[in-house]
Amino acid sequence: MSIQIQLRNDTAANWTTINPVLAQGEMGVENDTFKFKIGNGSTAWASLAYASSILGYTAENTANKGAASGYAGLDAFKRVLNSGEVITPNSSFAGAGTVTTLTSTTTVSGNGTSFTTQLSVGDQITVGSQTQTVMAITSNTSLSVLANWTSAASGSAYTIVPGSNIALGANTKIYGPSNWNTGYAAGLNFDPNTTITGIYLTGMVFTVYNGSNNSFIWKTGGSTTNLMTLNGTTGVLTIPGTVAVGSTGIQIKTGSGVPSNSDNSPIGSLYLNTAGGATTTLYVKTGASTWTAK
Repeated sequence: MSIQIQLRNDTAANWTTINPVLAQGEMGVENDTFKFKIGNGSTAWASLAYASSILGYTAENTANKGAASGYAGLDAFKRVLNSGEVITPNSSFAGAGTVTTLTSTTTVSGNGTSFTTQLSVGDQITVGSQTQTVMAITSNTSLSVLANWTSAASGSAYTIVPGSNIALGANTKIYGPSNWNTGYAAGLNFDPNTTITGIYLTGMVFTVYNGSNNSFIWKTGGSTTNLMTLNGTTGVLTIPGTVAVGSTGIQIKTGSGVPSNSDNSPIGSLYLNTAGGATTTLYVKTGASTWTAK
């Protein structure tokens, strides 16, 4: 006679809505995402961290575990992306405990929180009307965010928002199909404006396409200003600010008109006058307070 073992299961939405407390060691499976959690007898479903994912992981030699080898978040597993697979962020949920924030600081202090298990760098937290991106997690009760808080909160509830970011720890490796290193039969696709944090890449070729814009844009986290933009059609790399070259920091800058002698650029720096003119288009910094037209 055959024996069937069936685990407790439901859709991700129903698990979140019902929000049960799993018994100690009891497993609950999301039958539409194939992720699961293991109970401790006291914590509600929404506050439990996922244990792993059933599909798409293969065992990795345990000697390669740990942050130094790039498996910090995956423990003894490495992620194998299947052809055509889509990585979808989890739904937002209420974080455990309460948090306190201070105006003009980036710190978050927790009380009864589980930052190290419920959050990853690159996730977002919402406290009151403010949403911030997590930049560093120090402990279960301490983390820092990208920008200063504009208002304070004390003992407040908060929401964890995985959002569209894929956040990876330092030296994390992404494993794809074996033919990645031999051709273009497979690829890693991100939606427009996806943010990738802390990723370590080696020997990879990027084919960049961002809709009609067709460009690869570098920004600082949360910034609305582009640091660099690579146009995929023309191949032009645009850097809005000043370019510093070498250990001495010699600068290449642009402007309209004659550069100011009070400019503090190092000697040897170049200034390109966009207004042009005979012998006044290129200037070289020849003294502490002297630009010489060439």
